[in-house]
Amino acid sequence: MNTYTINIVAPILRYSDKMVAYNEYPIICVTKKTTDELLTTNTHLQDAIKKTIELIGMEMLDDIKLNIRTITSDRKVSNISIPIKKYYEQWM
Repeated sequence: MNTYTINIVAPILRYSDKMVAYNEYPIICVTKKTTDELLTTNTHLQDAIKKTIELIGMEMLDDIKLNIRTITSDRKVSNISIPIKKYYEQWM
């Protein structure tokens, strides 16, 4: 089993280097799926991310990233940052 903690981050302003998390609470998923499988098959997760993107604004889509911390069943921790645009276009 993998535990995923997901934060949706983007710049405070369109041309700012300062990034902040826009979701009030991190999204937690516990599954046997890989990160890619989780993002391409979990429609509840996709809906939550899409709602947050709507709040941020579509004009920021190129700058929005998912910061994902994964903890595996053998307690290995990894952190990745994924641009959301690739997945968002697949979901539409």
